[in-house]
Formats: sequence, structure tokens, C-alpha cells
Amino acid sequence: MGQLTKRFLSGLETAAEDSSASSGDGTRSAFASDRRWSQWLEHLERDVRLWLVLVGALSGFRLCFILSFRAQIASTTPMIAALGASLNGLRYDMMVASYLVLPSMLLAVYATLTRRPSIAERFRYLSVWAAMTLVSLASAVFVGYFREYGEPFGPRIFGLVLDDTRAIGMTVWKSYQPVKSLAVVLAATWISSRLTLRLVSARTPLSECLAQKSRGGISRSLIVALLLIASIGAVRGSLGRRPAQLKDAAVTGDVFLDKAVLNPLTSLRYAISQELEMRSASGLSRFLADRDIRGAATRFLGASEGPDDLDGYLLRFAPGTTRPPRHIFLIVGEGLSAWPMFQVYAPLGLARGLRKLASEGIELPWFLPSSYGTIESLSVLMTGLAEAEVHTNYQERSRSPYPSSLAATFSTLGYRTRFFYGGYLSWQRIGDFARNQGFDEIYGGSAMGSWVRSNEWGVDDEFLFDFILSRLDDDLPSFNLIMTTSLHPPYDVDTQSKGFVPPPPEDLGAAPTRDLGFMGHYWYADQCITAFVRAAHARLPAALFAVTGDHPSRIGGGLSQNLLTSRTVPLILFGPEVLANARTPPDTRGSHMDIGPTLIELSAPARFAYHSLGSSLLDPQGHPLAIGQHTVMGASHILDLRYRPSIEPLPGTPTLAKQEEGEASARWQALHDAAHAVAWWRIVKGPALPPD
Repeated sequence: MGQLTKRFLSGLETAAEDSSASSGDGTRSAFASDRRWSQWLEHLERDVRLWLVLVGALSGFRLCFILSFRAQIASTTPMIAALGASLNGLRYDMMVASYLVLPSMLLAVYATLTRRPSIAERFRYLSVWAAMTLVSLASAVFVGYFREYGEPFGPRIFGLVLDDTRAIGMTVWKSYQPVKSLAVVLAATWISSRLTLRLVSARTPLSECLAQKSRGGISRSLIVALLLIASIGAVRGSLGRRPAQLKDAAVTGDVFLDKAVLNPLTSLRYAISQELEMRSASGLSRFLADRDIRGAATRFLGASEGPDDLDGYLLRFAPGTTRPPRHIFLIVGEGLSAWPMFQVYAPLGLARGLRKLASEGIELPWFLPSSYGTIESLSVLMTGLAEAEVHTNYQERSRSPYPSSLAATFSTLGYRTRFFYGGYLSWQRIGDFARNQGFDEIYGGSAMGSWVRSNEWGVDDEFLFDFILSRLDDDLPSFNLIMTTSLHPPYDVDTQSKGFVPPPPEDLGAAPTRDLGFMGHYWYADQCITAFVRAAHARLPAALFAVTGDHPSRIGGGLSQNLLTSRTVPLILFGPEVLANARTPPDTRGSHMDIGPTLIELSAPARFAYHSLGSSLLDPQGHPLAIGQHTVMGASHILDLRYRPSIEPLPGTPTLAKQEEGEASARWQALHDAAHAVAWWRIVKGPALPPD
């Protein structure tokens, strides 16, 4: 650092030499040196003011964000924790402000050395506008993203890029008043930029006073050294041995306040970094620090001998059934949360049909999706592999069926395989992906007749199911995967004309949402799914129906603090003839990964070989653990792994002691990470394992 300081000061002295002072006038040379030093300090003062404004803007946004979503702070969290979150967030604010101001500071040095101060002034002017525009826009998008997904920027933001941009644009247009929001952003940008420019360009005696106090080389060296130390600390967010990192954000113990620590730009930076990491060879390290994929496969799948490749670990054998279903319908309801089916919310009347089906069949009310996005959950259901955050539907290895692919397995069993989707088959290349994974017949919304009642996401559910009913026949056994679309913003089905009666305010109680648009569309989805199941079962009595959701609905300005209501989807198995002797053991827990093996073992002869990462929910030995994305659920507790592990008891179960809680969290996280590491390896690398 001493050498760097000397070289910098030497540069100022040399540049200050007036080329016309060939007479060797020392007084004039000294005057020029003082003048350049004073000019550089003036530039520095203005850049520091800009830095302070940016830190203040980011910190102010965090305060407003916490106040706006304060209902999500846990009732047991002391308010002082909000101060802790703000102070911790200040580290990340300083980092962002430093990166935004650093180019201006470096250019100021160049402008001083070359005696062209106007360059620094013009660049600083542009920097103010660019920085304030970036902060305002990122903050507005961050709030909208959080309202929709209940979390800071994450992998879903890249799913939006790959998603149907037209449909997203239309949904945003209908649901979020983008013109008004854009006008607010533009106004905020203009006002903040003008105020910042006035503040930054204002002349004060501070730099001149400092210049007068630092005429000697020692004092100037000290100022430069202190500036370098401060700059390094600000850029790193720390003066310690390592910079501030993502893992340092969760310090308060409150889920929401920990989410508020990262400012929008830092959150976006980590989202980009994680996305690039997951696509690279180092992505495995996100799940396995030791990168021991054999150990992970053995730990999760329990193979007693080390198979030659990963597919050997996934190999299973069906116990056999005497009453296989003639037809299988796996219905995936868009946004079909589990909580409207809970007894406590039964008065709302949103899930009467599904509750009746559940009472006549088998229900797993506490069931985890494998992801919190539609295409990700569909990918898990189609491939039988966990959601490894690598956009499975775009992977080169997904151009042909995996051994665990559900459609390919049912084709081997002699079933005709069909995929019905109420939306566009071009969305996330879902039509091609379904075909790649072994579906014989694929139907999208454009084939379903009436687009008079549709929106940008697809046809209304009633038209989807009418189309499927028109294609029902008993010529060949069939496996049918159905994806609905109506329970999705902008919630524009006229549900009241179809019979929906909004529940009275006194029945809402502590419901996770009071959004009547969501409630009406959940009721509509319930009516459509139930009517289809009843009609199809009447025509095909030997059929088996499985009903689940792709992910919980995102409602109420962010997910509920209760993990059970915010993370779970239903699973209902219905088919009196097929399920006559079937039972789920007590305390059964499951996720999307387990639907495939459950349906296969209800359909396959004894010793039928198939591949799966999950296991049958009807296994008499029990199925006590469900593994979803960043979530694990056991018989009595549910574990959140999005940030630092936090565990909640399920209703009616006691809270674990601290030691038991820590042991369960560590054990469950190891299994969660192993399952996702196996999926990552199989999707990205293939079946071949590294040598022992």
C-alpha cells in the first residue's frame, strides 16, 4: 500500500508541473501542485457525497420495505431485530454504493493527472442519473417480485426470462398497473437524480480546508492511505479476513427480516451468481461440499452395494398388483394450495368437491411440491428427478427420456401416454419437452376449441376438461398427465356467474388471504376438477385419479409465516376399484418425487424393474419423510432450508428440544442435499459416476 500511495502522489506532483515552467520556477511548480491536490480533493468530496446518498437511498428503501411488509414479522420477534437487519444490511449497501461510485473516483484521478476536470464532472453527472435509475428500477421490481414470490430475487427471475414473455406481460398489465408503477419509478428517478446532482455539485469549504491542512507529503500520504483502506472496506463490506457474503445476511432469526437484509441490487447479484454456478461444473457444490456423488446416492437411496452407474442406484422393483388401473389421470392444478382443504378453512367452501373426493379415496393433506414454479414441478413429475435448479426442460440430456421418466415407464407397461395442457405448447418448450420424455400424444390449448373464454395463460379449465372428456375411450390403457391454467393471475374468469358466492367476512377469520379473485378461482378449479373426475370415473370405472398442485398459490403479498399453509399442496388418490385394499401408513409424508413410483407400483406386475428417485407412498414399511425444494417435512415437523435452517412443529405436535431440533435439521438437510445432488448429476452429467 505504501508503494501505491507514493506512486499516486508522485503522479499528482508530476502532472502538476506546468510544461511552460521551463525556467525551473519552484514557487510556480509548488503552486501548481497545491492546486491539483485541491482539485482532486474537491472531486473526492463530491464522490463521497454521492456514495453517502446511494447508501442512504438503499437503506431508506429497506426501511420502507420492512414497514410495508411488517405484518410478516413474526409476533415473537422483538422490534429491535428490525434495527439489527438494517445495520447488517448497511454492509451490503456500502458495497453496492462503492461499486457504483468507484468508476467516478478513478476517472477523477485521471482527470486530475491530465488536467481535464470537465471529464470527471460530465462522467459524475451521468453516474448520478445511471445510479439513481438503477436503484429506483431495481427497487420497484424487487417489491413486485417479493409480492409475487415472497422472497428476494432468486432462480425464478431467470425462469421469467425463459417463460412466455407475452403472457407475463399481459398478466403484469392486468394485475399490477405497470403504467402507474412506471410513472412512479420515472418520477422517483427524476426527483432523486435532480436532488442528488444539486447535493453533489454544491461547493463547500471542506475540500479547500483539507487541502490547506495537508500541505506536507506525510499528511497527503496519510489521506490517500486512509482512502484506500476505507475504499477496500466499503467494497468488501468488511475489514475482516473475508468480505460480506450471502450467508451473513441471516442474523435476526426472523424469516422476513432476514429476507430484508439484502438490497435489491445485491439480491440480483447473488441470483445471477447462483444461476451461473448451477449451470457450471461447480453447481454440484451447492448441494455437496465434498462433491461425493456416490456417497450422496448411497445416503439417500440406501444401496447396499455400489452400482456401476447412477441409474443402478435408482433401480427399483415393483411388488406387483392384482388390480392395475385401466386408465390413469394425473391432474396437476395450477396454484392448487393445500390449505383450503384443511378443516379449519372448510367454512370458506373453496374445496368442497376435492374434500369429498378425498373422503372417498386416499388423501395426503400435508404434501410437498418439488418446486415453487410450474415448469419446475412439471419437470420433476415428468422425469422423476428432483428440481436441481438447472432448467431441466432446456438441458441437452432431456432431449430423450430419462430411465426414471414417467411416460416412458408407462409406455413400457403398455399404456398409451398423453399430455394435456390448457396453455400454449411453446411455453417453456413444454410440448417438445413432453415429447422428449416419452409422451405419445400432446395437446395444447390451441386444440381445445373455444378460445373465446381464455386468457394469456390458456383456456379456462372447463374447456380443457371438456376436451379431455371428448377424447376418452377404452380402446387402450392410458396414462394421462393434465396441467390446468385458470388458478393463475390475472384471475379473470367470471366465477360469480358460474355460482361462486364469496364467503362472508366473519368466515374469513385467519385465512391466509382475503383475495376474492383467488378464492373464486380456487372454487372454480375445485368445481372443474371434481366434475371431470366424476364424469370420467362414470365412463371408465377402472380408472385411477391423482390430484395435486404444481405449487402453492402466491397470495397476500408474500407467503404466510406458517410453513404448512405456504409450502404444501394436496395429493388425492381416487379410484374405488383400484384402491379397494390400498392404504397409506400413519404419518406418511410425500412430495412430487413420490407420485411416479406410487402410480407405477399400483399398475405394474411383480418384479417389474423401474427407476425412481422417490418411493411409493403406499409402501407398508412407511414413508415418514417428504423432500421438496428447500423444504423437508417429517411426521411432526417441517424444515425450511431457503436461508438458514428453521424448523416448525406441525399442528398438534410438541416443539422439539433445541438439541433434537438441531439433530433433525442436520439429518434432514443431508438427505435433502443428497437427493438434489443426485438429480443434478443425472441431469447435467449423465449416469456415469466418477471413479472411486
